[in-house]
Amino acid sequence: MGVPAYMPASAAKHESEVGDGDARRIPSGYVEGYRRASRIDPALARHYALGTMVGDPPADRVIRDLARVVPADRIHATIAACMNSDGELPPEAPESLRELIALARRVPSWYDREVVRLAVRAFARNATLILFSLVSAAIVEGFSTGISRSFRVRGRLTDNGLRRLSQNNRQLFEQFLPGGMEPGADGWRATLRIRLIHAQSRRLISEFDDWPSAELGIPLHASHMALGCAAFSGRLMQHAMRLGGDLTVDEREAYVHVWRWAAELLGVPEQQTGGSQNHGRKSSKVLQDCTICVSYR
Repeated sequence: MGVPAYMPASAAKHESEVGDGDARRIPSGYVEGYRRASRIDPALARHYALGTMVGDPPADRVIRDLARVVPADRIHATIAACMNSDGELPPEAPESLRELIALARRVPSWYDREVVRLAVRAFARNATLILFSLVSAAIVEGFSTGISRSFRVRGRLTDNGLRRLSQNNRQLFEQFLPGGMEPGADGWRATLRIRLIHAQSRRLISEFDDWPSAELGIPLHASHMALGCAAFSGRLMQHAMRLGGDLTVDEREAYVHVWRWAAELLGVPEQQTGGSQNHGRKSSKVLQDCTICVSYR
């Protein structure tokens, strides 16, 4: 496997250092999980292990630029204002944000609106069960991995846990409204806003003197984002069907199709988004093994 196009030079440098079972350059908390995941899919495990040292360069650049012109306590409000604007961004919006939004408006050539309509109808028929599968299974699995450390540091699981669940439910619901993922629509805005909030959280956590980067890599790293998307797509469909979901194979694939676009909007590298239930389930297993990391201490 070659060096992914999104990977900065600092991470690409040790692409060769991690191969063939050599886990010496992976953050220490992921070594055991990487070895376990390598027994499932060595190439995928290696790719995700390297992702522990990569953030989201375009979104991270936006947050750095915003921090230069907007007070820290106004970052979230500015992001919300930018996402709620109809083309006219606030004057303080940096050029990097304009570029990110312009890029996010480019719908990929593989995106099939007929398939999306199939997913929307299936979601409407199964909305309650899908949302229940999200909060009772997919989110629980996701936060049972090392990603929980980043959220716990900022109180997102304890002080604001219910609010976080509400935001996840709302994002999922808006993504599957008719036209919800078209550029400028509610689901599209919510997804892009979450990407920037993740970048802001990554910046704040990285500034903590006691963040154990040698053990855990970058906070909310690229593989954490891929894990979330795999959990909410192919893995969530698996949970929904176990609970009695009324979705055909084509409808489940259509649901994952929408999430493939959502994953790109969230900054997950194309190599990690996948496009099928099988890829989503396999990725979810490999990512869980890779990102379980050490126990919370």
